Order: sequence, then structure tokens, then C-alpha cells
Amino acid sequence: MGILNRHKSNKTLLYETRIYERFKNWFEDLGAIEELKDRIKAATGDYQRQLIKESRKKDFLRTFIVMSELACQNIYIEDTEKDGLTNFVRDVIGSVIGDIICETTEIPKLNKILKFLEKTYKDKDKAKDENVFTEWIKDRRNGKVWILDTFVDQTIGKVLSQKLKGEYIEEIPKEWRMTYGENAKYDFALFSGVSLAEVESMLAYGISRTYLHNILYGFIMLRILIDALKDDLYITWLGDEELFTGYSGVNHFFDGIIILEKEDSENPWLLKCISTCYNPSDAIESIDAKLDDIGMKKCILFVPTYPSQNAMQHSLYTYAYKKHEIIILYLHDLYRLVEKNDNEVKGYLKRKVIR
Repeated sequence: MGILNRHKSNKTLLYETRIYERFKNWFEDLGAIEELKDRIKAATGDYQRQLIKESRKKDFLRTFIVMSELACQNIYIEDTEKDGLTNFVRDVIGSVIGDIICETTEIPKLNKILKFLEKTYKDKDKAKDENVFTEWIKDRRNGKVWILDTFVDQTIGKVLSQKLKGEYIEEIPKEWRMTYGENAKYDFALFSGVSLAEVESMLAYGISRTYLHNILYGFIMLRILIDALKDDLYITWLGDEELFTGYSGVNHFFDGIIILEKEDSENPWLLKCISTCYNPSDAIESIDAKLDDIGMKKCILFVPTYPSQNAMQHSLYTYAYKKHEIIILYLHDLYRLVEKNDNEVKGYLKRKVIR
């Protein structure tokens, strides 16, 4: 049963939370997806390429499921059930969605949601599935409670059963011939800031759950900015590395170029969603060095952690002494942006600028 049918049944308030409303708009508006595919087929050159990049970022749910599949292909997943991979992906995606729901939902409504989940999963067939709600209370990594029987759950099962990682992406022209698996590796490279060869090495050892959580947070942040900024966000891809080749000869990877004010057209903001760094100060030092190398001055940095005083001090230091402006967005900023309307997002980013 899909999200729209469950929503009509009025059995739960879960699908009225802001994150599910956004997911519903992003992934169940099939008309918009098909319209974008038609525009890609009709376009040529750089414009077609930009539309393809937009379609890939908008289709991040399927991309992330494939990424999760690749991330644990060389890791033994302990599970008493045969669908261990499916449950692993459910838990990873559900944990992120659950955290966002808990942080963005009013307490009275959240209490009703929790009571519904408790009632729904209390009497589940124990042989098939333990009480998933109780499991989540004991261990927040068991996140599937937030997505079971939803369209997100259905998408996970469909993507994994179809072995989508080996399928070619329909809207990408035949001469480019990119599979979902190859596209997932491109996104791994962008979020990690490394080459494809290094991605292959990372996948050989496996990717941690924390890393995957951070990537999904980054995907959601980027998707919000795509909707809100529209033409003021230029999405970059791995093939755009020549845009950021430094004096050292090293290629640096960023997720996009952002225009917040008219004067930014000559000196735009770079966007970088960090996934591999757990220390915000280290993330800023890394970005600071990249900005020096490519001769640019401004970056919006999304670090899916909680605020660090050292990082804030470092940001002020780079502004005062190097004239680098680094806006840091943390997890609480993502939670706030999830709740905001599209026309409020740019103003929120402007208020984060050091004046």
C-alpha cells in the first residue's frame, strides 16, 4: 500500500510529517519526473547535460539504495532472515527519516505517531518480525520502524529485487551509457572528494553506516536547495572537475555553485556536503585549503554533525585573515530547512553569512 493510500486511510499521522510530505512531492509526482525526462530527450549540449545532472540528484532515493547495496557488497551482514540486505537498507534509510521526524514534529503529534507505531507493531507475528518499535527504542539503528509498509519500503524492495545497479539509466543518452551502479560510484566520489579509483578501493573494504547516514543527509539537503534555489544553483558532477582544478594540479570536487546575491555572479558560493569527516574543524581546514588552491573565496559547507565551537572560531579566522567566507550548515540547519517553504530557504542562507 502506497503513501497516498495510507494517507487517505487516516490511520496514522506519520505521513503528515514534513519529511514525508517532501518525500511524497519528490517521489510520487510522476508527472514532474516524466516531464523532466521529456525535456532531456528534447535538449542538446550543455543544457541537456545540466538537466541530466538535475534528474540524477532528484532521483536520489534509488541512487542511495544502490549506493547502500554497493557499500556492503563485501561485508557479511548478520541477519537471521534471508533478506538481510533489504533490512540493512531499511534500517539505514529509516534511521535518517526517523531522526528528522523526531526533530521536526511537534510533541503532541509525535506522541500520537509513537502510540500508533507501538499499537501497530506490538502484535506483529513474532516468527516473522520481532516488535520493531521496541527494537528501535532499545537501539536507534533499527530504523525500519519509520518506513515499513510505506512507499519508501516498497522502493527499497523493488530496487534490490530488480538488481537496478546493473541497469542503464533511461534518460542518459546511449553514447554515455551509465548504469545506476556507475552513477552511485560517481556520487560516492563527489561526497568523498576522491577519484573513482579510490572509491573502488573504499568499496572493497565496505562503507560504514555513519558514512551512509551522512550521505543521505547530504542528498536531502541538496534536494531542498534544488527546489528552493532553482536557476541560482548550478549542480556539478564528476565530469565537471576541470571547473575546480587547483594551482597544484589537483582536482577538487564540489556539489554545486550557488548565487545568493547579484554580486555573487562574479564570486559565487561553492556547495560542499561533507560525508567522511566527523570533525567540523577538520572539514573547514580541508575546504580552506581547497579554496586557496583554486583561488576562490566562498563556500557553503554542510557537515551533518552538531555545532562545534572550534569550527565556528576557525570560520571566523578564515574570514578575518584569509578573507574566505565559509558558511557552516549543521544537522539542526537541515532540520530547520526541512520545515521551511522553498521561498524562505535563500533568506535563511543569507542570514548565515558573516557580516
